[in-house]
Amino acid sequence: MTASLSVWLDEPLGGDVDVRCDLDRVPALSAAREALLARLEAASFATPDEKRKLAGLG
Repeated sequence: MTASLSVWLDEPLGGDVDVRCDLDRVPALSAAREALLARLEAASFATPDEKRKLAGLG
């Protein structure tokens, strides 16, 4: 959906528009995000870099 919106806005705004959704700011998803972060924090077998990647941070 964001890709379609980006393409639609390209011409009127005169450039290459990149629309993105920040799912961390969606209140309905905050509980799921907190649960994911808690599971990653408890995963002693994963490196910090692996945890960041799984959390979508890198």
